Amino acid sequence: MGNRRLERNESPGHTPGPESIPLKPPNTKQIRILMVDDDPEIRELGVDMLGCNGHKVTAVGSADKGAQEAVNIITGREFTSSFDVVITDLEMPEKSGVDVLRAVAGRKPVIVVSGRTELQHGSPVKVNGEQVTKESLMKLGALDVMQKPFDIERLSAAVRNAVAK
Repeated sequence: MGNRRLERNESPGHTPGPESIPLKPPNTKQIRILMVDDDPEIRELGVDMLGCNGHKVTAVGSADKGAQEAVNIITGREFTSSFDVVITDLEMPEKSGVDVLRAVAGRKPVIVVSGRTELQHGSPVKVNGEQVTKESLMKLGALDVMQKPFDIERLSAAVRNAVAK
């Protein structure tokens, strides 16, 4: 998969049948999401599930570069007009979700997802040499910090709440 960006309707693998696709609620705006994760399965899941809810999802982050591609996008001129919300994994190679938060710097809402259960209990975790807690991530600008594997309904609600603010 490499550095290729995934977008809804072009992701590889199984495409859910019509019976399993949630319908986009009527009269809702399509939300443009930048999803950053170094795990290709998580990226594909996010593209499929959030895309099925009517959102446009661009997923970036490769196993070797992690968040670097996202930081390049975020620091680009067209970031603010291209995306409504950012969902980022916390732990990735080279750069982390903390770097993504800092790059966004309050310009767009950010939802952080992590497989580290300690965060949900208030304990610090070390990310690329830096100690972080759920509280410190919120102070850096995270709108929410969610546990992976994430519940798609909760993530969808967090995305809708992020753009409603």
